[in-house]
Amino acid sequence: MPPQKIKTDYEPIDTDPHFTRVVRYFRNSDYLVWAATTAFEYERDLKEMRQRIKEGKPLYGVSRMNEYAQNRYYKDLDDNEEKEAKI
Repeated sequence: MPPQKIKTDYEPIDTDPHFTRVVRYFRNSDYLVWAATTAFEYERDLKEMRQRIKEGKPLYGVSRMNEYAQNRYYKDLDDNEEKEAKI
């Protein structure tokens, strides 16, 4: 896919930025905002998890799969991991 043509007063740094290139151009203030946002989201998740525990609800919701299907899924998953470990 060719790079995008963007009409601006300034020359764009990159018209198709990859995550590593975006982070490379971070300023110190960008790192602080990123860290603060991550910490806030983490605290919010902890608060929600603790609330669900107090209410006696499952942490990640209720599965719609029946018990047989869940057990079969996990057994197949375990078997695949064992096969990959042998390779």
